[in-house]
Amino acid sequence: LPLMASAAVERLAEEYGHIRLDRETAGAAVQSRLADLEKAKRSLEKLGPMLDTGSLQRLVNRIRAHGALEKQHHDKLLEIAQLEEPLSSQLERLPLWERPLEELASAQLPLEVTVEGCIQTERELDEKLARVKQEMEALEKQAGELRRQIGLLRTTGAVPSEKDLALARARRDHGWKLVRKAWLDKQPDVAGELEFSPDRPLPEAYEDSVTRADRISDELRRESDRVATIQALESQLGEVEGALEEKGKAEQALHEERQAFYDAWKGIWQPVQVVPLQPQAMGEWLERAQSLVQGYEELKQARVAAEALREQIGQLQGELAKALGAFVEPPRGSLGELLELAGEICEEAAERRGEHRRLTEVVEEQQDVLEKEQARLKAAQEAEQDWGRRWAEAMEAVGLPNSTDAPSALRYLRALDELFKLIDDLG
Repeated sequence: LPLMASAAVERLAEEYGHIRLDRETAGAAVQSRLADLEKAKRSLEKLGPMLDTGSLQRLVNRIRAHGALEKQHHDKLLEIAQLEEPLSSQLERLPLWERPLEELASAQLPLEVTVEGCIQTERELDEKLARVKQEMEALEKQAGELRRQIGLLRTTGAVPSEKDLALARARRDHGWKLVRKAWLDKQPDVAGELEFSPDRPLPEAYEDSVTRADRISDELRRESDRVATIQALESQLGEVEGALEEKGKAEQALHEERQAFYDAWKGIWQPVQVVPLQPQAMGEWLERAQSLVQGYEELKQARVAAEALREQIGQLQGELAKALGAFVEPPRGSLGELLELAGEICEEAAERRGEHRRLTEVVEEQQDVLEKEQARLKAAQEAEQDWGRRWAEAMEAVGLPNSTDAPSALRYLRALDELFKLIDDLG
Protein backbone atom coordinates (compact mmCIF):
# COMPACT_ATOMS: atom_id res chain seq x y z
CA LEU A 1 0.00 0.00 0.00
CA PRO A 2 1.18 3.53 -0.70
CA LEU A 3 2.49 5.23 2.41
CA MET A 4 0.38 8.29 1.70
CA ALA A 5 -2.83 6.20 1.73
CA SER A 6 -1.86 4.59 5.00
CA ALA A 7 -1.04 7.99 6.56
CA ALA A 8 -4.33 9.44 5.34
CA VAL A 9 -6.28 6.58 6.98
CA GLU A 10 -4.47 7.17 10.24
CA ARG A 11 -5.16 10.90 10.11
CA LEU A 12 -8.82 10.29 9.28
CA ALA A 13 -9.12 7.81 12.11
CA GLU A 14 -7.64 10.31 14.57
CA GLU A 15 -9.83 13.12 13.18
CA TYR A 16 -12.94 10.99 13.53
CA GLY A 17 -12.48 10.86 17.29
CA HIS A 18 -12.63 14.64 17.54
CA ILE A 19 -15.55 14.90 15.10
CA ARG A 20 -17.55 12.26 16.96
CA LEU A 21 -16.81 13.95 20.27
CA ASP A 22 -17.99 17.31 18.89
CA ARG A 23 -21.16 15.72 17.52
CA GLU A 24 -21.95 13.88 20.74
CA THR A 25 -21.23 16.97 22.86
CA ALA A 26 -23.38 19.18 20.61
CA GLY A 27 -26.18 16.60 20.62
CA ALA A 28 -26.13 16.37 24.42
CA ALA A 29 -26.14 20.15 24.67
CA VAL A 30 -29.12 20.39 22.33
CA GLN A 31 -31.05 17.86 24.39
CA SER A 32 -30.18 19.69 27.62
CA ARG A 33 -31.25 23.04 26.17
CA LEU A 34 -34.46 21.52 24.86
CA ALA A 35 -35.24 20.23 28.35
CA ASP A 36 -34.48 23.61 29.92
CA LEU A 37 -36.61 25.37 27.31
CA GLU A 38 -39.56 23.06 27.88
CA LYS A 39 -39.25 23.53 31.63
CA ALA A 40 -39.24 27.32 31.28
CA LYS A 41 -42.22 27.18 28.92
CA ARG A 42 -44.15 24.99 31.37
CA SER A 43 -43.40 27.46 34.21
CA LEU A 44 -44.52 30.33 31.99
CA GLU A 45 -47.74 28.53 31.09
CA LYS A 46 -48.29 27.67 34.73
CA LEU A 47 -48.36 31.42 35.60
CA GLY A 48 -51.45 31.80 33.45
CA PRO A 49 -52.68 35.07 31.95
CA MET A 50 -51.47 38.33 33.47
CA LEU A 51 -54.03 40.53 35.31
CA ASP A 52 -54.30 44.12 34.12
CA THR A 53 -54.18 46.04 37.41
CA GLY A 54 -53.13 49.36 35.85
CA SER A 55 -56.41 51.17 36.52
CA LEU A 56 -56.63 49.67 40.02
CA GLN A 57 -53.05 50.75 40.79
CA ARG A 58 -53.75 54.28 39.54
CA LEU A 59 -56.83 54.44 41.76
CA VAL A 60 -54.80 53.18 44.74
CA ASN A 61 -52.11 55.79 44.07
CA ARG A 62 -54.75 58.53 43.81
CA ILE A 63 -56.33 57.50 47.11
CA ARG A 64 -52.97 57.23 48.86
CA ALA A 65 -52.05 60.69 47.60
CA HIS A 66 -54.80 62.06 49.89
CA GLY A 67 -53.07 60.56 52.90
CA ALA A 68 -54.74 58.54 55.65
CA LEU A 69 -58.27 59.87 55.07
CA GLU A 70 -59.93 57.75 57.75
CA LYS A 71 -57.35 58.87 60.33
CA GLN A 72 -57.86 62.47 59.19
CA HIS A 73 -61.62 62.01 59.67
CA HIS A 74 -61.10 60.43 63.10
CA ASP A 75 -58.75 63.25 64.14
CA LYS A 76 -61.26 65.83 62.90
CA LEU A 77 -64.01 64.19 65.00
CA LEU A 78 -61.72 64.35 68.04
CA GLU A 79 -61.07 68.01 67.29
CA ILE A 80 -64.84 68.62 67.12
CA ALA A 81 -65.34 66.92 70.48
CA GLN A 82 -62.51 68.96 72.01
CA LEU A 83 -64.13 72.16 70.70
CA GLU A 84 -67.69 71.25 71.72
CA GLU A 85 -66.99 70.51 75.38
CA PRO A 86 -65.47 73.89 76.40
CA LEU A 87 -67.94 75.79 74.21
CA SER A 88 -70.85 74.07 75.93
CA SER A 89 -69.40 74.85 79.35
CA GLN A 90 -68.73 78.50 78.45
CA LEU A 91 -72.24 78.87 77.02
CA GLU A 92 -73.79 77.60 80.25
CA ARG A 93 -71.82 80.19 82.23
CA LEU A 94 -72.79 83.06 79.92
CA PRO A 95 -75.44 85.16 81.71
CA LEU A 96 -78.58 86.48 79.99
CA TRP A 97 -78.48 83.71 77.36
CA GLU A 98 -80.57 80.55 77.49
CA ARG A 99 -80.71 79.77 73.77
CA PRO A 100 -78.52 77.51 71.57
CA LEU A 101 -75.05 78.57 70.51
CA GLU A 102 -76.17 78.64 66.88
CA GLU A 103 -78.59 81.48 67.67
CA LEU A 104 -75.85 83.42 69.45
CA ALA A 105 -73.63 83.02 66.40
CA SER A 106 -76.40 84.35 64.13
CA ALA A 107 -77.45 87.17 66.49
CA GLN A 108 -76.73 90.79 65.51
CA LEU A 109 -74.32 91.53 68.32
CA PRO A 110 -73.42 95.20 68.78
CA LEU A 111 -70.06 96.34 67.54
CA GLU A 112 -67.26 96.63 70.07
CA VAL A 113 -66.81 100.29 69.18
CA THR A 114 -70.50 100.91 69.91
CA VAL A 115 -70.31 99.29 73.33
CA GLU A 116 -67.04 101.08 74.12
CA GLY A 117 -68.68 104.38 73.17
CA CYS A 118 -71.61 103.61 75.49
CA ILE A 119 -69.23 102.73 78.31
CA GLN A 120 -67.51 106.09 77.79
CA THR A 121 -70.86 107.93 77.67
CA GLU A 122 -72.04 106.27 80.89
CA ARG A 123 -68.73 107.09 82.55
CA GLU A 124 -69.05 110.74 81.50
CA LEU A 125 -72.66 110.94 82.74
CA ASP A 126 -71.67 109.37 86.06
CA GLU A 127 -68.81 111.83 86.40
CA LYS A 128 -71.13 114.76 85.64
CA LEU A 129 -73.71 113.54 88.16
CA ALA A 130 -70.99 112.99 90.74
CA ARG A 131 -69.71 116.52 90.20
CA VAL A 132 -73.22 118.02 90.44
CA LYS A 133 -73.92 115.99 93.57
CA GLN A 134 -70.64 117.09 95.08
CA GLU A 135 -71.39 120.72 94.23
CA MET A 136 -74.91 120.43 95.67
CA GLU A 137 -73.54 118.92 98.86
CA ALA A 138 -71.12 121.85 99.13
CA LEU A 139 -73.95 124.35 98.51
CA GLU A 140 -76.22 122.60 101.02
CA LYS A 141 -73.41 122.74 103.54
CA GLN A 142 -72.93 126.43 102.77
CA ALA A 143 -76.68 127.06 103.05
CA GLY A 144 -76.79 125.24 106.35
CA GLU A 145 -73.98 127.39 107.68
CA LEU A 146 -75.78 130.57 106.56
CA ARG A 147 -79.02 129.42 108.20
CA ARG A 148 -77.11 128.67 111.38
CA GLN A 149 -75.57 132.16 111.41
CA ILE A 150 -78.96 133.77 110.71
CA GLY A 151 -80.49 131.68 113.43
CA LEU A 152 -77.87 132.80 115.94
CA LEU A 153 -78.51 136.44 115.07
CA ARG A 154 -82.24 135.96 115.44
CA THR A 155 -81.98 134.23 118.82
CA THR A 156 -81.01 137.54 120.43
CA GLY A 157 -84.46 138.84 119.53
CA ALA A 158 -86.75 138.83 116.59
CA VAL A 159 -85.40 141.17 114.03
CA PRO A 160 -87.81 142.12 111.31
CA SER A 161 -86.58 142.16 107.79
CA GLU A 162 -87.22 144.57 104.98
CA LYS A 163 -89.55 141.95 103.66
CA ASP A 164 -91.46 141.96 106.96
CA LEU A 165 -91.68 145.75 106.75
CA ALA A 166 -92.87 145.61 103.15
CA LEU A 167 -95.55 143.06 104.07
CA ALA A 168 -96.69 145.10 107.08
CA ARG A 169 -96.92 148.31 105.02
CA ALA A 170 -98.75 146.46 102.27
CA ARG A 171 -101.30 145.21 104.85
CA ARG A 172 -101.61 148.72 106.27
CA ASP A 173 -102.19 150.22 102.81
CA HIS A 174 -104.72 147.52 101.99
CA GLY A 175 -106.57 148.24 105.25
CA TRP A 176 -106.62 151.99 104.44
CA LYS A 177 -108.21 151.22 101.04
CA LEU A 178 -110.93 149.22 102.77
CA VAL A 179 -111.52 152.09 105.29
CA ARG A 180 -111.78 154.64 102.49
CA LYS A 181 -114.29 152.49 100.61
CA ALA A 182 -116.39 152.06 103.73
CA TRP A 183 -116.18 155.60 105.23
CA LEU A 184 -115.47 157.99 102.42
CA ASP A 185 -116.91 156.23 99.37
CA LYS A 186 -119.73 154.57 101.32
CA GLN A 187 -119.07 151.35 99.31
CA PRO A 188 -117.76 148.84 101.84
CA ASP A 189 -116.00 145.70 100.55
CA VAL A 190 -117.52 143.12 102.85
CA ALA A 191 -115.59 140.17 101.46
CA GLY A 192 -112.33 142.11 101.55
CA GLU A 193 -112.99 143.24 105.13
CA LEU A 194 -113.68 139.63 106.25
CA GLU A 195 -110.47 138.52 104.58
CA PHE A 196 -108.53 141.45 106.16
CA SER A 197 -109.97 140.92 109.67
CA PRO A 198 -112.33 138.00 110.09
CA ASP A 199 -112.78 138.39 113.90
CA ARG A 200 -112.27 142.12 114.61
CA PRO A 201 -113.87 145.34 113.35
CA LEU A 202 -112.17 146.99 110.42
CA PRO A 203 -111.08 150.14 112.31
CA GLU A 204 -109.33 148.16 115.02
CA ALA A 205 -107.71 145.87 112.53
CA TYR A 206 -106.55 148.84 110.45
CA GLU A 207 -105.20 150.60 113.53
CA ASP A 208 -103.23 147.42 114.46
CA SER A 209 -101.77 147.24 110.94
CA VAL A 210 -100.60 150.85 111.21
CA THR A 211 -99.09 150.19 114.62
CA ARG A 212 -97.36 147.03 113.41
CA ALA A 213 -95.88 148.76 110.37
CA ASP A 214 -94.59 151.63 112.52
CA ARG A 215 -93.15 149.23 115.11
CA ILE A 216 -91.33 147.22 112.46
CA SER A 217 -89.99 150.42 110.95
CA ASP A 218 -88.79 151.56 114.36
CA GLU A 219 -87.21 148.17 115.09
CA LEU A 220 -85.45 148.20 111.75
CA ARG A 221 -83.95 151.59 112.51
CA ARG A 222 -82.83 150.47 115.97
CA GLU A 223 -81.39 147.12 114.71
CA SER A 224 -80.05 148.43 111.44
CA ASP A 225 -76.57 146.79 111.87
CA ARG A 226 -77.92 143.45 112.93
CA VAL A 227 -80.56 143.65 110.29
CA ALA A 228 -77.98 144.53 107.66
CA THR A 229 -75.95 141.48 108.66
CA ILE A 230 -79.02 139.27 108.60
CA GLN A 231 -80.06 140.73 105.25
CA ALA A 232 -76.60 140.14 103.84
CA LEU A 233 -76.67 136.56 105.12
CA GLU A 234 -80.17 136.07 103.78
CA SER A 235 -79.05 137.49 100.44
CA GLN A 236 -76.18 135.01 100.34
CA LEU A 237 -78.58 132.27 101.40
CA GLY A 238 -80.88 133.25 98.55
CA GLU A 239 -78.02 133.06 96.09
CA VAL A 240 -76.96 129.71 97.47
CA GLU A 241 -80.51 128.39 97.36
CA GLY A 242 -80.79 129.71 93.79
CA ALA A 243 -77.60 127.92 92.88
CA LEU A 244 -78.95 124.80 94.57
CA GLU A 245 -82.10 125.10 92.53
CA GLU A 246 -80.06 125.42 89.34
CA LYS A 247 -77.92 122.48 90.34
CA GLY A 248 -81.06 120.52 91.11
CA LYS A 249 -82.37 121.28 87.63
CA ALA A 250 -79.00 120.29 86.17
CA GLU A 251 -79.12 117.06 88.19
CA GLN A 252 -82.62 116.35 86.96
CA ALA A 253 -81.56 117.04 83.38
CA LEU A 254 -78.63 114.66 83.80
CA HIS A 255 -80.95 111.99 85.22
CA GLU A 256 -83.25 112.46 82.25
CA GLU A 257 -80.30 112.34 79.89
CA ARG A 258 -79.09 109.20 81.64
CA GLN A 259 -82.54 107.62 81.38
CA ALA A 260 -82.63 108.44 77.66
CA PHE A 261 -79.18 106.93 77.34
CA TYR A 262 -80.32 103.71 79.05
CA ASP A 263 -83.40 103.57 76.84
CA ALA A 264 -81.14 103.86 73.79
CA TRP A 265 -78.77 101.33 75.38
CA LYS A 266 -81.61 98.84 75.66
CA GLY A 267 -82.52 99.51 72.03
CA ILE A 268 -79.00 98.60 70.96
CA TRP A 269 -79.51 95.12 72.44
CA GLN A 270 -83.06 94.66 71.19
CA PRO A 271 -81.95 92.66 68.09
CA VAL A 272 -80.12 90.28 70.44
CA GLN A 273 -83.30 89.91 72.53
CA VAL A 274 -81.61 90.38 75.87
CA VAL A 275 -82.17 92.91 78.63
CA PRO A 276 -78.70 94.38 79.00
CA LEU A 277 -76.77 94.98 82.19
CA GLN A 278 -74.66 98.10 82.68
CA PRO A 279 -72.42 98.95 79.68
CA GLN A 280 -69.23 97.95 81.50
CA ALA A 281 -70.68 94.53 82.37
CA MET A 282 -72.07 94.12 78.85
CA GLY A 283 -68.66 94.96 77.42
CA GLU A 284 -67.30 91.94 79.27
CA TRP A 285 -70.38 89.94 78.20
CA LEU A 286 -69.81 90.89 74.56
CA GLU A 287 -66.16 89.81 74.78
CA ARG A 288 -67.22 86.40 76.11
CA ALA A 289 -69.99 86.12 73.52
CA GLN A 290 -67.60 86.97 70.68
CA SER A 291 -65.16 84.37 71.97
CA LEU A 292 -67.99 81.83 71.87
CA VAL A 293 -68.97 82.90 68.35
CA GLN A 294 -65.36 82.59 67.19
CA GLY A 295 -65.17 79.14 68.76
CA TYR A 296 -68.45 78.21 67.09
CA GLU A 297 -67.09 79.30 63.70
CA GLU A 298 -64.06 77.08 64.26
CA LEU A 299 -66.39 74.26 65.29
CA LYS A 300 -68.56 74.80 62.21
CA GLN A 301 -65.52 74.73 59.95
CA ALA A 302 -64.34 71.54 61.64
CA ARG A 303 -67.78 69.98 61.12
CA VAL A 304 -67.79 70.99 57.45
CA ALA A 305 -64.30 69.52 57.03
CA ALA A 306 -65.35 66.30 58.79
CA GLU A 307 -68.42 65.97 56.57
CA ALA A 308 -66.33 66.61 53.45
CA LEU A 309 -63.88 63.90 54.57
CA ARG A 310 -66.76 61.51 55.25
CA GLU A 311 -68.22 62.10 51.78
CA GLN A 312 -64.79 61.79 50.16
CA ILE A 313 -64.15 58.51 52.00
CA GLY A 314 -67.54 57.18 50.93
CA GLN A 315 -66.97 58.14 47.30
CA LEU A 316 -63.48 56.64 47.15
CA GLN A 317 -64.70 53.55 49.01
CA GLY A 318 -67.37 53.03 46.37
CA GLU A 319 -64.90 53.53 43.50
CA LEU A 320 -62.41 51.12 45.07
CA ALA A 321 -65.04 48.46 45.80
CA LYS A 322 -66.23 48.65 42.18
CA ALA A 323 -62.67 48.36 40.86
CA LEU A 324 -61.92 45.42 43.16
CA GLY A 325 -65.04 43.63 41.89
CA ALA A 326 -63.12 42.80 38.70
CA PHE A 327 -60.64 40.71 40.73
CA VAL A 328 -62.46 39.31 43.78
CA GLU A 329 -65.96 38.74 45.08
CA PRO A 330 -67.79 41.99 45.93
CA PRO A 331 -65.59 43.21 48.80
CA ARG A 332 -66.72 44.84 52.03
CA GLY A 333 -64.84 46.81 54.61
CA SER A 334 -63.50 50.21 55.45
CA LEU A 335 -61.55 52.30 52.97
CA GLY A 336 -58.33 51.29 54.69
CA GLU A 337 -59.23 47.59 54.48
CA LEU A 338 -60.19 47.86 50.81
CA LEU A 339 -57.02 49.83 50.12
CA GLU A 340 -54.94 47.13 51.79
CA LEU A 341 -56.69 44.43 49.74
CA ALA A 342 -56.17 46.40 46.52
CA GLY A 343 -52.52 46.91 47.42
CA GLU A 344 -52.07 43.18 47.94
CA ILE A 345 -53.72 42.42 44.60
CA CYS A 346 -51.58 44.98 42.78
CA GLU A 347 -48.43 43.80 44.55
CA GLU A 348 -49.16 40.15 43.73
CA ALA A 349 -49.93 41.07 40.12
CA ALA A 350 -46.69 43.06 39.93
CA GLU A 351 -44.76 40.07 41.30
CA ARG A 352 -46.45 37.80 38.74
CA ARG A 353 -45.62 40.23 35.95
CA GLY A 354 -42.03 40.31 37.14
CA GLU A 355 -41.88 36.52 37.19
CA HIS A 356 -43.51 36.43 33.78
CA ARG A 357 -40.89 38.82 32.41
CA ARG A 358 -38.12 36.77 33.99
CA LEU A 359 -39.44 33.47 32.57
CA THR A 360 -40.01 35.10 29.19
CA GLU A 361 -36.40 36.27 29.20
CA VAL A 362 -35.30 32.74 30.26
CA VAL A 363 -37.32 31.20 27.39
CA GLU A 364 -35.83 33.66 24.92
CA GLU A 365 -32.36 33.06 26.29
CA GLN A 366 -32.81 29.25 26.17
CA GLN A 367 -34.19 29.52 22.65
CA ASP A 368 -31.17 31.55 21.60
CA VAL A 369 -28.76 29.11 23.23
CA LEU A 370 -30.64 26.16 21.71
CA GLU A 371 -30.34 27.66 18.26
CA LYS A 372 -26.61 28.10 18.80
CA GLU A 373 -26.23 24.47 20.01
CA GLN A 374 -28.34 23.23 17.10
CA ALA A 375 -26.08 25.17 14.73
CA ARG A 376 -23.04 23.58 16.43
CA LEU A 377 -24.64 20.13 16.12
CA LYS A 378 -25.42 20.72 12.47
CA ALA A 379 -21.84 21.81 11.87
CA ALA A 380 -20.60 18.66 13.64
CA GLN A 381 -22.95 16.49 11.59
CA GLU A 382 -21.80 18.13 8.36
CA ALA A 383 -18.20 17.64 9.44
CA GLU A 384 -18.99 13.99 10.10
CA GLN A 385 -20.58 13.63 6.65
CA ASP A 386 -17.53 15.22 5.04
CA TRP A 387 -15.30 12.88 7.00
CA GLY A 388 -17.39 9.91 5.80
CA ARG A 389 -16.85 10.97 2.20
CA ARG A 390 -13.12 11.27 2.72
CA TRP A 391 -13.08 8.00 4.70
CA ALA A 392 -14.79 6.18 1.81
CA GLU A 393 -12.10 7.47 -0.58
CA ALA A 394 -9.41 6.32 1.81
CA MET A 395 -10.98 2.85 2.17
CA GLU A 396 -11.12 2.54 -1.60
CA ALA A 397 -7.43 3.50 -1.79
CA VAL A 398 -6.45 0.75 0.67
CA GLY A 399 -8.83 -1.78 -0.75
CA LEU A 400 -11.25 -1.96 2.18
CA PRO A 401 -15.02 -1.68 2.09
CA ASN A 402 -16.57 1.73 2.77
CA SER A 403 -18.31 0.32 5.86
CA THR A 404 -14.99 -0.48 7.56
CA ASP A 405 -14.73 1.44 10.79
CA ALA A 406 -11.58 3.27 11.79
CA PRO A 407 -10.34 0.78 14.43
CA SER A 408 -10.70 -2.14 12.00
CA ALA A 409 -8.98 -0.21 9.28
CA LEU A 410 -6.12 0.70 11.64
CA ARG A 411 -5.70 -2.96 12.73
CA TYR A 412 -5.67 -4.01 9.12
CA LEU A 413 -3.03 -1.45 8.24
CA ARG A 414 -0.88 -2.44 11.22
CA ALA A 415 -1.09 -6.08 10.21
CA LEU A 416 -0.05 -5.25 6.66
CA ASP A 417 2.83 -3.16 7.96
CA GLU A 418 4.12 -6.10 10.06
CA LEU A 419 3.72 -8.42 7.12
CA PHE A 420 5.71 -6.13 4.84
CA LYS A 421 8.43 -5.90 7.46
CA LEU A 422 8.57 -9.70 7.73
CA ILE A 423 8.87 -10.04 3.97
CA ASP A 424 11.65 -7.53 3.90
CA ASP A 425 13.43 -9.42 6.65
CA LEU A 426 13.09 -12.72 4.77
CA GLY A 427 14.14 -11.25 1.42
